[in-house]
Amino acid sequence: MKIIATIARIILGCVFVFFGLNIFWQFLHMPPLPNGPAGDFAKALFVSHYIYVVGVLEVVGGVLWLLIQWAKGPYQVFNIERFFERSIFRLVCSVLKISLSTSHKHFIKL
Repeated sequence: MKIIATIARIILGCVFVFFGLNIFWQFLHMPPLPNGPAGDFAKALFVSHYIYVVGVLEVVGGVLWLLIQWAKGPYQVFNIERFFERSIFRLVCSVLKISLSTSHKHFIKL
């Protein structure tokens, strides 16, 4: 179980760093913004440049996952998979988070 948790931690760390850096350099194609309140919120993030704060937090969280073995909290704060509708990536992130949370049960207080 320790090896699975380490692999999941490394993969999630890479995902956070990759998508956090994508906010700054935009090397992935961004789909058009949705209509309604979600699109208005996304536009407000871009116009106010608050999206860069989100990018910094994603990169820092990813680096914590990669460097600190006992990092307990980025998966409790950031739910990156909720932004991917109907994709296998959402399922993979969810499975990785579940495997990490089961290996770090002593950190999680319900």
